Amino acid sequence: MPKRKAAGKPSWTRSDSDLFRALTKSVLAKIKSGKMRMRKFNTSELGEDGKMAINAEWHKKNRMPANATFEQRVEWHTQHNKNCQCRPGFPKKLEEQMKKKKR
Repeated sequence: MPKRKAAGKPSWTRSDSDLFRALTKSVLAKIKSGKMRMRKFNTSELGEDGKMAINAEWHKKNRMPANATFEQRVEWHTQHNKNCQCRPGFPKKLEEQMKKKKR
């Protein structure tokens, strides 16, 4: 976050702008090439108050293990679906792996 001047305007330097532009180009290139996906926003994920229906307390207590195995990821997402509605279902990549394992 850029520091603010007394007048309330951000003090972006040229290098900050160049860095932001380069990062944006990099991310867009990864999305185009298929190396990165943007998750589509689904309005059904909103609670009655119009905010994300996230169970922050559950998320704090139940972190995904670092370098989680396939089984740990399936278990975490299964519990996540039972306790939180911020992202219903399983990620596409995990679903594909689950289908392959069933064969």
